[in-house]
This record gives sequence, structure tokens and C-alpha cells, in this order.
Amino acid sequence: MACKRSLVALAMGLAVLGIPAPAGAATVLGQVSPADPPDSGQCAGANFVQLGSGTLITTVPSPGVITMWSHRGNDGSAGSGRLQIWAPAGGAAYTLVGRSDVQAFTPGSVETYPTRVRVSAGDLLGLRTEDSAGCFYATGHPNDSIRTAPGSDPGPGDTVLLSSPGTMLLLNVSAVLEQDADQDGFGDETQDCDPADASKAQDCTGPQATITKGPKNKSKRKQATFEFASSEPGSSFECELDGGAFEPCNSPKIVKVSKGKHNFQVRATDQAGNVGPPVSDAWKVKKKKKKKKRSGISGPVSAPAEP
Repeated sequence: MACKRSLVALAMGLAVLGIPAPAGAATVLGQVSPADPPDSGQCAGANFVQLGSGTLITTVPSPGVITMWSHRGNDGSAGSGRLQIWAPAGGAAYTLVGRSDVQAFTPGSVETYPTRVRVSAGDLLGLRTEDSAGCFYATGHPNDSIRTAPGSDPGPGDTVLLSSPGTMLLLNVSAVLEQDADQDGFGDETQDCDPADASKAQDCTGPQATITKGPKNKSKRKQATFEFASSEPGSSFECELDGGAFEPCNSPKIVKVSKGKHNFQVRATDQAGNVGPPVSDAWKVKKKKKKKKRSGISGPVSAPAEP
């Protein structure tokens, strides 16, 4: 029952934050402002890191991928910004691990944005804001603390000195952390169509096979030739006849059949191992009609001789 309660709590928490609930064991980092975040002169062109919280998870607990993040725009000029993820580099120094794209915030609204940022255990939630964006809000909890540094927008790998902690403050940002079992940089719950195979990532749709040549719908021939192609170059093929097992084949494929109805199927598999849907072609082999023998005397008939 504890597991079910935690999943329900996660779904309710995500709904409060304006984040769609993921399907599995995702972790929510941080929380957007529950009310209109205040305008602050410190928000214009500044970088922030959440050092810790007395009530929320703000430090990445295990490796994974940030797949979405949220921000509440203030009621006035909401400004713009991006999610940041920082790694402690000693003292007041922090290295930017990754960041989302810049988003224009919506006044008076919580908006959720897709992203893909790989993170490690111990990384910290952060935020970059421009203009008059609502960057943080007061909580009254002594363990809620942030650091800040005005200046340019750093890129991944840049190390920045962030100022002394501001206490009883939380950043106006939340993020969803998903596991990445195959370590391909795609979140298992919402981004990776095959979490057990790093070679597939988002490409799990099989190619479409097409039969380009086949027999007529009705034929007297007991041999049929099929030609086929795939929507993806480099695909391999498997063929099946009349409900048998699929077996490797190549185009053209020649089949020999008896009289009656028949059905041929072919499917394609791409180089990543994704199998596409089969396509089929049905036809009927008719029985050949036998030629009728002529009865009576053949050839010219001569008149009887006169006596």
C-alpha cells in the first residue's frame, strides 16, 4: 500500500505544480511559486541555484534525465528564462551541467516545458531569468536557501561563482527527473520507446514494406513472383505464405503453389531491429481447362463413286 500511496502523492503533487503525471518512478525536484511570484530587481539577467530545502527534493538523488520543467509567470511582465542544473565545484563555485531552451513565460500562469538534460546524483536545481521574471519566493523555512550571480547566460561546462546563500527562499521552478536504465540520454517514462535498448532511443517504429509486383488476382500459373521494398534503406525482409512462419527472404521472391486461394505476406526490419507491420497480397490459381477432343471423321469427305 505504501507504494500506491507514493504514486498517488506524486500524481497529486505534479498536478499542483502544473506538470503532467509521468507513468512510472519519476522524481519531482523543487516547486513553482504557489502564488504570484514577486518581481525583483535581482531577477533581471541572473543565475540561481537551490542549495537545499527543508521540505522539498532539490538535489538530484540518482542519475537520470530531466524531461520537463515548470515555472509560474508573475501577473505583470513575466519575462523569460531557462532551467539550469548545477554541480558543486568547491566553495562558492558551481559548474553548469546542462540547461533547457529559453522560454517566454506566461503572465499569471504555470507553464510546463519539455526538455532533455542528463544529470548525476548530487546535481542541483537552478534557474536563469531575464527581465522581470519571478525568480524566487519566500517560504519562512530556514533550510530553504539559494545562491545567485548576476551576469551573462553561462553554457554547459562553465564554472560560475555564486553569492552567499539567501535563506528562507525557494526558486520558482520545478522539474521532473526520470530514470535512464540504458543510459542513452532519454527519460525512460516519457522519451525512450525502449528503455532496455540504447540503440533504439526514440526510433522504435518499424519500417513500412511495400509489395511492388505480384501475380494477377486470378491466374493459371502455379508459380508467382513477388517484388517488394522498404521505407527505410538497408532493411531486411521476412516472408510468409498461406499462414506459415515468417522466414528471411529477399526481393524478388518466387513461390510455387497449387490451385486454389493463396496469401503472401512480407515485413521489413530496420537496422535498429524494429519490425514493421506485414503487408499481404492474395490471389487465386485457377484450374486449367482441358481441351475437348473432336468426335467423328476428320478431314475431307469424298462423295461415293457412281455405278
